[in-house]
Amino acid sequence: MISRSILTIIVIGIPLLAHPQLKSDIPIYPNAKLDTTVEQGEEAVCCSFSTTDPLENVVKFYETQFNKKALDAAALGAKYPAMKSQLEQMQSSMPPGFQYRAFVIGENGAGSPPSIFEVCSGNGRTGFSLSDEQLGKSGARFAYEFRKATGTFGENDKAVAGWETAHLAAQQNQFDFPVYPGSLVGSIENDGVEVDPTDPNVHPSKCSYVSLYILDTLAFDKVAAFYKEKLQGKLKVVGPSDPSVQSFTMEDRQFFWVSAGGGEGEEKGEFHGKRGDVNRFLDITFDYLVPTYPYFDAEQKTQVAGSFAKCIVVSFKTEILDGKCVELPK
Repeated sequence: MISRSILTIIVIGIPLLAHPQLKSDIPIYPNAKLDTTVEQGEEAVCCSFSTTDPLENVVKFYETQFNKKALDAAALGAKYPAMKSQLEQMQSSMPPGFQYRAFVIGENGAGSPPSIFEVCSGNGRTGFSLSDEQLGKSGARFAYEFRKATGTFGENDKAVAGWETAHLAAQQNQFDFPVYPGSLVGSIENDGVEVDPTDPNVHPSKCSYVSLYILDTLAFDKVAAFYKEKLQGKLKVVGPSDPSVQSFTMEDRQFFWVSAGGGEGEEKGEFHGKRGDVNRFLDITFDYLVPTYPYFDAEQKTQVAGSFAKCIVVSFKTEILDGKCVELPK
């Protein structure tokens, strides 16, 4: 990765001033990686990125995003004379082979330098930097990861960090039912009482309810198809015949509730079915359960906590009749 000190040499460092015209939610070049290294004595400032792709590829990507051409140092100095001497000084200090391009993304009034987005390359890497404000909601994950890596968490970060700690990756050997790849453990109940899924003494395969969270909300059809194939012959599809974008349900029903009439306003009845078994259900739905990353709000000019985002929830549950749990029929 290009170190932040090298970027300082290359990039002239004109501040990206907060301004109504300043573009936010600038996308990250697809092949770029976040740099979380901070040199000793250097302030941890978000966020630098670099890639091994050539400068031309990165510049072309941002020319499409900004719908304008990139300027080299000479063209930028000609357009903004107040910056000319600073740009010439930058060029004289740049090591051989280093290249520089800039995009004007915000005008700050007559006589003031514009807000610019800079891309530079050298030593086989191409780098650029974005502020919290420029990352916006779409890139808030990178700012969060940077603060996490550099130990600069704020109060708004702690809610996300706590959620991540409490929702570990689901391992197939933990469960007696198929686990969709990439699932996180949502919640676990034993006889109706919620337990800590991170507790090493908890055995998720022996519980009355398990939910798995899948963060890729576009994968609903894939998730439904996965369980339809894996549980064929064990659970019956009772939801839509084709995977729905809203819900998908499978079940193995052993017990049935038979109403015997009510008395004094209370329904009376009894369960009929094979003794010693339980009713097992699989539901796949959406729910707003995942906290989004804190982001810099341009209007409030401060970082604010995120809201909650949708995830796919895969729920295995049983009706508590004999204390057994989510084990599938053999």
